[in-house]
Amino acid sequence: MQQHNTDHVGIDISKSKYDTRISGHPKGSVYEYTHDGMKQFMKVLQKTQPKLICLEATGGLERKLVACLHKHGFPVAVVNPRQIRDFARAKNRLAKTDQIDAHTIMEFAQVMQPRITPALTQVQQKMREFSARRQQVSKMIIQEQNRLETTPDREVAKMISDSIQFYKKQLKHIEK
Repeated sequence: MQQHNTDHVGIDISKSKYDTRISGHPKGSVYEYTHDGMKQFMKVLQKTQPKLICLEATGGLERKLVACLHKHGFPVAVVNPRQIRDFARAKNRLAKTDQIDAHTIMEFAQVMQPRITPALTQVQQKMREFSARRQQVSKMIIQEQNRLETTPDREVAKMISDSIQFYKKQLKHIEK
């Protein structure tokens, strides 16, 4: 008879590290958010073969880890952080540490069985990156235009104008 693994993994991710919790394991682990840290985590997952790995969408911070998980063939669900917060609130879990968050995300995966997030193609990934950059550049143009309106110094106004032109040129390149 074939054994089906039902382990679920919750990941709470930050800039330099990520905390993990695997169902059925007494405590969580912490990995550096580096190539070596991800490699170490993949080895653990190879042994565990989880049914689902769940983490929050963190404005792009999660992308590198999600791509690595997809590359290794693991089922990943990237969920809206609001859903996790609501789930924690429903469980009356008010304390908040990275390990508690990883545990809550793991429990959310077990109970809610979120939809698996498909891997992006290279073209989709590139479009996502360009779209994000377009938003950033558009925002910077507006910020610089606002600064230009309030700057009395001509020399500073010239630098701001140059910056606006640079961003506008970059925006045209992105839109191509």
